[in-house]
Amino acid sequence: MSKAISKQAEGVLDANYVEVDKLPWVPFFGTEVKLCKVNPISGQFIALMKAPSGVALPPHVHHGIVIVYTVQGKWKYVEHDWVASQGDIIYEPAASLHTFLAVPDQEEDAILMNVIEGALEFRGENDEITYMLNWREALQLYYNYCEENSIEILNIGQMK
Repeated sequence: MSKAISKQAEGVLDANYVEVDKLPWVPFFGTEVKLCKVNPISGQFIALMKAPSGVALPPHVHHGIVIVYTVQGKWKYVEHDWVASQGDIIYEPAASLHTFLAVPDQEEDAILMNVIEGALEFRGENDEITYMLNWREALQLYYNYCEENSIEILNIGQMK
C-alpha cells in the first residue's frame, strides 16, 4: 500500500487542530464562552458555552442554523417543554427565536458545544435588537479578553 501525499488545493482552507484547553473562558451574559474556531469565509464559528444553574441568556434569533451538543448538565429553551441533557443534540433552524436557560437546581454547570452559522440577534423587552454576535464580534471579544488578562492570543481564525 503506497502512502499518497495529498496537496491542498490553492485557496482551499485546510483542516485545523484546536487545542481547546489552551483557550480561555470569556464572560458572556452571565455565562462563559470558549471561542474555538471562526471561519470568516462562511461566517461560521464554534464555541463552547458554560452556564451555571439557573442562568438565562436574553431571547435571541439566529440568522443561520445552529447545532448544539450537550456535553454536560441540563438546559432548555423557556419556549419549549423539552430539557436537553448530556449527549443530546439540538438543531435550531434559521430565524428561530428562543431563550436559553440552564436548568435551575443542578449541581453542575451546563456545558454546550455550539456550531453557529451567521449571527445571533439578541432582543430586549420590547423586541428591539440589543446586541448582535457574529464571528467577527466573537473574535473581538476573545481578543479583548486576552489582551485585558495578558493571555496569549491563539490563531482561532482560518486566515493563512
